[in-house]
Amino acid sequence: MVDETRKALTVSSPFSVWEQYAYGEIDPAGQPIIAEYDDPDDGLLTAARAARRRAATPDIFKDVQFTRGIVLAVLSGPSADNDATTGGRLTKLLSTSGTRPWWEELSIMQGKKPPLRAIVKVFGLTPDLPMPKQWPPTPRDEQIISLYPEYIAIDPNMPGISEIRPGTMVRLQHDRQYQNNGGPLPVGTITGVLGNRPADVADLKPSPKDGFSPKCASPLRLAGSAGGNYTSHTVALIDPGRLIKKIKNKIPLGVFGDGSIQTKAHFAASLQQGTTSMVSKISGETPGFRDAFIWVGHMKNNGYLDFVDRPQDLGRETIIYAPKYLDTGSPIELKYYFHDRTGFGYPWVNGPGTTAAQAIQNAELQGNDFAEKVGPAIKDLMRAGRNFILVVPEMMHSRGYGTNLGDVARIKAIKTGKNVGQANLKPHGNVQRVLVESLGNDQAKKAMKDLVDGYKRPSSQTSSSSLSSINRWMERTFSTFDNSFTGGRFPAFHSEVVAAIEAHLGKAAAENVTGQGGYVSITAEGASIVTLASMSTYVGAEEALNITNLKKIDLVDNVQYDSFQGTPQFGSRASVAFFKKYVNPQALKGQPLEFNYYTRYDDAKLNGNNFFSDPTIGKASLFNKHYKSSNKNSGRVFSFFNPLPVPNTQARNYTSLFISDKPTLMALISTNDFINPGTGYKPGSSLPPGSGAFQTNNPPLARTSLPRILNGEVPDHAAALSSKPTNSKFLDVMAKRNKLIGEGGTPGAPLPGSKMYFFRQFLEAFGQKGQNNICLISDWNGLNFQGFCVKSNSSDLLTVDASNGSLLQAAFKEWYHDMKELAKYTAEYQDQRWLNWVENLPKKMALDEVTKALADVVPALIEVKVPEKYEQQIELDKKYSTFSMPDWDNASQEIDTIFSALVTLTPNQNHRQMPIFTGYVEEYVLTQRKKALEKLNKKLLGSTDDANSAASPADCPAPPRPLGIFGGGLGANGAYTSGVVQCGSLNLPAEAPTDFIQISRMIPYFPTKAHVNGNQKDTKLKETPGFQLAGVKHLTRRGGGNIGYMNSIEAGTKVWECLAQKIQTSWEIACASSLYIPFRIFQGYRKERTPNISEGISLHDLGLAIDIDPSLNGNGIDWTRGVFTNAWLQSTVENEEINALGVYSEKAEDLIDNVYEDVSRLIPIIGAMPWIFRGDKYRRSHQYDDAYGVYEEGLGTYLNSMHKENIICPINSNPLLWVLVFCESSGMKWGNGTFMRKRYRGGNDWNDSEKNKLDKIFNINNVVDRVRAVSWKTEGLNDHMHFQYWGGKSFITYEEIGEAARLSGVDYK
Repeated sequence: MVDETRKALTVSSPFSVWEQYAYGEIDPAGQPIIAEYDDPDDGLLTAARAARRRAATPDIFKDVQFTRGIVLAVLSGPSADNDATTGGRLTKLLSTSGTRPWWEELSIMQGKKPPLRAIVKVFGLTPDLPMPKQWPPTPRDEQIISLYPEYIAIDPNMPGISEIRPGTMVRLQHDRQYQNNGGPLPVGTITGVLGNRPADVADLKPSPKDGFSPKCASPLRLAGSAGGNYTSHTVALIDPGRLIKKIKNKIPLGVFGDGSIQTKAHFAASLQQGTTSMVSKISGETPGFRDAFIWVGHMKNNGYLDFVDRPQDLGRETIIYAPKYLDTGSPIELKYYFHDRTGFGYPWVNGPGTTAAQAIQNAELQGNDFAEKVGPAIKDLMRAGRNFILVVPEMMHSRGYGTNLGDVARIKAIKTGKNVGQANLKPHGNVQRVLVESLGNDQAKKAMKDLVDGYKRPSSQTSSSSLSSINRWMERTFSTFDNSFTGGRFPAFHSEVVAAIEAHLGKAAAENVTGQGGYVSITAEGASIVTLASMSTYVGAEEALNITNLKKIDLVDNVQYDSFQGTPQFGSRASVAFFKKYVNPQALKGQPLEFNYYTRYDDAKLNGNNFFSDPTIGKASLFNKHYKSSNKNSGRVFSFFNPLPVPNTQARNYTSLFISDKPTLMALISTNDFINPGTGYKPGSSLPPGSGAFQTNNPPLARTSLPRILNGEVPDHAAALSSKPTNSKFLDVMAKRNKLIGEGGTPGAPLPGSKMYFFRQFLEAFGQKGQNNICLISDWNGLNFQGFCVKSNSSDLLTVDASNGSLLQAAFKEWYHDMKELAKYTAEYQDQRWLNWVENLPKKMALDEVTKALADVVPALIEVKVPEKYEQQIELDKKYSTFSMPDWDNASQEIDTIFSALVTLTPNQNHRQMPIFTGYVEEYVLTQRKKALEKLNKKLLGSTDDANSAASPADCPAPPRPLGIFGGGLGANGAYTSGVVQCGSLNLPAEAPTDFIQISRMIPYFPTKAHVNGNQKDTKLKETPGFQLAGVKHLTRRGGGNIGYMNSIEAGTKVWECLAQKIQTSWEIACASSLYIPFRIFQGYRKERTPNISEGISLHDLGLAIDIDPSLNGNGIDWTRGVFTNAWLQSTVENEEINALGVYSEKAEDLIDNVYEDVSRLIPIIGAMPWIFRGDKYRRSHQYDDAYGVYEEGLGTYLNSMHKENIICPINSNPLLWVLVFCESSGMKWGNGTFMRKRYRGGNDWNDSEKNKLDKIFNINNVVDRVRAVSWKTEGLNDHMHFQYWGGKSFITYEEIGEAARLSGVDYK
């Protein structure tokens, strides 16, 4: 029941009421659009796959027509308060010509009212930006508001437009064409007003944030539950502590849904039990509420008002689980687990008074399927990289309160909720919910009916019928999803599950379940086989299994339920009934289905009655041949195609037997390597039978190479093995190779379960039996190849179909492609073994080996790029483009011939010698080797011998942080102020030191002239206690405008470890504030003496300075033409007053060349803006070198490669604001001596009126004073690439160092 006191809120600002809710509640349709980090170690294949995934990643413009947002500020329109001063035309947006869109300007010139403009927070678009805190807004709040996008209400007569004010919820439509000046935050139109109070929004309910401060503590810090519609809100989650959003998370993490706190607590605690997984042998906790999306709640089509021996709420519960790495932009496997008799854990066995603490304690009970089956299965699914969502519906045969048969006293006690006594805790126990109709249970059954009739209906239910009349009192194992009131309809339940996924994980996630590539599977254990068999009997409109993408069904044999020869309801065992009613009809319709039967080995079953010996199945001999003790943990032991459909179609439906000591676990995690043919024949189609892609029926993977799972997603103490790049690559290659042929397999003998095993067996069988007999084989090592056969038109005989477009040709093409991939992996495997050995050598020896190898690989690459080599490749591909039957009389010999042509390794080599290859893949291998060697060489040259040379805080990309992260705030003139930063035992001052005593307290070293000139400084400094160097991981713009992270170590750049932390955080704050992202840190710590300084040391010499993009930010007396002065920004240099104000030493007409690629295309218009430009030809990064403001163009070659195709100064960016925010929040100083410190024309300085003009031109408050405040003390010299953690001049004199040494009692010469 919803806690109505939740709505009694004290509103201190128009925004505070909305902060009570998660953004998914306010706008369930909105999707985060923050991309993943860019990994520079990713190869081309990984990048291509990532691009394919990004194409399907949720996009609020594509997937959602309308979104919701909260108005933060009204800039113009009926409710704006600035019309008198701005003419109602206030806006934060400008078009490429420096004004508003032409249609808006025209309407205003015609005397029409200006449109309403507002700044709006769209929760799915800007989830990590902070909300303003105070009302009226402080200067800091106004700066926060300015970070958000602007929207426009075009229709002046829109209902409610006059009511729009800060705090109003509005309906928005996005427009991809008209963007926020080309920047990253899109804009659109306001299409409706939804209200000014939360009560106006019907679907807002209590927020999960309330769970962070529960009234009653419990062992897992649980909050209470609340009711409501599952699609509208998140409720009652387990409190993981303070919520921290991480960019890589594409889905919300935590516990959601309107389910009971007992079930939530019990399931979460069950995942913590640490049952070892079956395949990967992973011990420890299963990722739970902190590392996964968990939904526990009620659905109308699963047990609505089922009150038999369970709580009086809305009925049975359902659990939805998704791992945190779920790729919502790729096909998703929706995996249903129908539990066994008395399953669904033990959440309520203490009766209706069960507390959350008791539910947690009960997670330790033996037989808990959540802990013993679901938890370990999740770990193996995650380790395999499966892109899955697991759904566990509570069945009619769950345990519930666990009341024993005949226990009338307990049933009567349940009414009071006190002293209910002991529940039946036995696995598969005889309890009321399962066997209420049992002989001798009549009195207990009557008492249970009376109890149920005493419950109250929900207010929405007004029926006069008794509650007991709508509940099931017999055959409960038959009745889940039986289309009854409390049973529910499975297709409708499935739709509710998809709706819940869409509401919480996004529309793209839902579409990747139901759309092409989606994959639905059902695992039914024990008693649920009976349920599934019953579901299969419904036909027509009542058909229970008519859902999209149902591709796999697993039956897990439980002796108690599937050993009987028949039941009165079915006339046969349940599994056989299901085969007759569902599997066989699907096969006859040509519908693809993987049907698996899982069981334990039991001697009693051998040569006896079982599923496979039933005449309907007719596979008794096959079963008896393979059902033996030696196969008791073999997994899949045989498969066969189900009865062929009509002539001229191919089998697409098959059955397999799996044997395991843990059949349920195997069913939940296994994949089937038996063939699942392609699209098949369609009447009226011009396509040949079986046309379509060859495939095995594998469920979707989130990642296709190691490491599929991020470190920490699944506990694994061996994860450190993959932390080294070469080791990670080595494991990656091994994983890909093993996927094709299995661990220990060879090209000629891949192992069972590997991708290439099936077709290799076909080739062997074809070579031995020939084309006339292979279609007669019903069992070849447990395999059947009749999928490659078709019936002859003249008879019922099967014959191989090797025609163009046939399944066989498609399968062969796939196999040949895999052979080429295997050749690559085989060669790379040997290369990586050698590279691992090289990297672990002492540094000098490693460099020697790399140098020699590079000297060999370059000419080798030239030698392979000759026409003769390419002709050989073409001939090989041509020969094996199709399956030619005469070539395969001797399969083993033919395979050896193919693989030798693809790759041959020179013999008698070990891992200490660089491998030598020849063959088809030689060029590919040499190219990859060259890249790996160059990368290793760069790493070795840039590294020190100190193993601790990198600081972990600086090496890890930080998520976007709120302003004032350092504990600082806004100082005078609206400037940011920095707080103290702790680094180990040090406290870095907010402002840069101004004397060397302050530096020596942080770095206790006093460099002398002799040390510096004698090249001893580096050694002495690294001997100084506590001094370490580290890279800075910072935002950058990679090729094509892609925003990602890079570590400055990639360019060989490091700084003092403690300063790295300041730089990293301030860099991100500056980027968020200015919408400008520099490309890279070019220079940091200098090992050698800085040239041209003879009487002191540069801050670079101590690791206390960085240089950023030097080719774009030059140095020299009166050099003001760099990017950081906004001299490459259109809105600044095209301002008609900029020359007269004398900000730049250069003329504006020269600076125009920085902005555009081709100035000759600029057309001056008298009386209009100074310049109108035809077409979007803003200067891009790869064309930096012919700009007027370029400095030492050779320093910017990286702009031509890694960072190409970026507009250097996006029109809505503000590089000078980046400088100011970066320096103000870090305390560092900018190498500026004259810019805004010296007036070049029109006087000596600027008066207040002129300073106001400059504020508007540069779009920065108090810009002149703030520039002067962050500039170094050296006057007349500009070094605009340079930023230093030193408040003095451009270098520190030996005299200053000596004075500090004297005051510190240090002998200094």
